[in-house]
Amino acid sequence: MVANPSGAIDASTINGFQLDNCNITGNGDTGTSNPDETGVDLYNLVGTASGGSNPTSITNTTISNNFEFELQITNGTATALTDLQMSGNTISSNTVAAGHGNLFNFLGAGGGAANMTLTLTSGTFTGNAPTTATGVQCDHSGTGGTMTCNISGTTFTNNNVGPQASVAGGARMVFDFNGNTVTGNRSHGINVFADANPPFTKAITGRIRNNMVGTFGVAGSGSSLGFPIRVQNEGRIPATLAITGNTVQESTSFTGINVNVGITTVAGSAATNVTITGNTVREIDSGRAVLVQQLDHLPAGGNAGTVCADIGSNTFSNVAGQAGDGTLIRVRRSESSTTKVFNVRQATPTAAAIANELDDANGFDNPLLVSIGGFPTFNAGACPLP
Repeated sequence: MVANPSGAIDASTINGFQLDNCNITGNGDTGTSNPDETGVDLYNLVGTASGGSNPTSITNTTISNNFEFELQITNGTATALTDLQMSGNTISSNTVAAGHGNLFNFLGAGGGAANMTLTLTSGTFTGNAPTTATGVQCDHSGTGGTMTCNISGTTFTNNNVGPQASVAGGARMVFDFNGNTVTGNRSHGINVFADANPPFTKAITGRIRNNMVGTFGVAGSGSSLGFPIRVQNEGRIPATLAITGNTVQESTSFTGINVNVGITTVAGSAATNVTITGNTVREIDSGRAVLVQQLDHLPAGGNAGTVCADIGSNTFSNVAGQAGDGTLIRVRRSESSTTKVFNVRQATPTAAAIANELDDANGFDNPLLVSIGGFPTFNAGACPLP
């Protein structure tokens, strides 16, 4: 398609949309700021499921080197996008333009309560970090509604962040990141984020499974400045997550799998349930393999909510630990709050070889390699699953 100063495809209020075998390259310039300068920019897209009268899909298409974003889908009203199907696409930017943002934005906008689903089953998202941001950003900041973001079999290369699921406002995020390759990450490989602003009725539920984060033997390819897998539940909203079967490797900055709950003095008090099982975490040059912590950013007597952590059947190797201390796992309960529940499914680690202890359950028998902050409750039973 011929390059355009603002974008090749810019449309709103569409019922059904199919794009196949197209090449959309080099649109946008520094002189245009509204609308966003993208290859494809669609607002309030609705449609039926595949096989229906108004399907939505983008397949076998190249979208590259457009000025600000490559692809953007934004639903700002209570619209229903039944299933946007994407496969076989090449979405990339090697531009040095400082203004380039995410490669693909899939957005539920503030002020609306959109229900929308993305099913992405193959393709490549290649950036040029730090001048490109996130590969695929699934974000719902509406007053309500549910976004479902399913990404599988996709390759993310050289982005600040690979795939991201995030929620704000009063919406609900449901996601499944399965079987992706995420490498060359400047910041986080896979990012899950809930903001710290009210209302705290929003929720996030999802799975991070069977992904390859980082390339073995390439230092910093899992993450050079952040975490290969990060979960940041800043608002202590309801969150139920499973991080299973992933290979996490080659981080030169921080912990391999990092889960933080709470960050401000004003936040919710809901439960964060996280199951971290069957992962291989290796070549972590600065940090631990797994960290789950309930933070202390609360006024005296506050409510830190509930955390349930199931950490088992993981395999760790060449993990430096905090400041090189060799610790592999850290669990931490907030102690500045009156209400502070932190349950761990596994038993307290000891020097004895007992299969269900937190150390033995992860293939090592040394309690000194487990860092415990505060007073979590061990042997507390299984955590709810998504």
